[in-house]
Amino acid sequence: NLRIRRRGKSGRVLILSVEGSVQTLKLFGELHIRRALAESTMPSSFFVVDYEGGKIKVTGGGWGHGVGLCQLGAVAMANDGKTLNDILAFYYPGAELSKG
Repeated sequence: NLRIRRRGKSGRVLILSVEGSVQTLKLFGELHIRRALAESTMPSSFFVVDYEGGKIKVTGGGWGHGVGLCQLGAVAMANDGKTLNDILAFYYPGAELSKG
């Protein structure tokens, strides 16, 4: 069984228990969890676990760091001619830019 023990504010899994017939292993931290569940690192620890027909199903909820901006999406928008202000307005509607 996979049991999500703790999520961060962004919804990403921070502590995951992997329960076997002989022992239980607790994984701490997004990177360790992502590396343990996939041959090549999973793009995110934002996922849910379901059980279907005796199998464990892990469904991902996205890519990235959980701060609201997809780097690949921003690059695609820039390649389509969008400006920095266009991209930031898309990802952070209502935010205002100012010089610090």
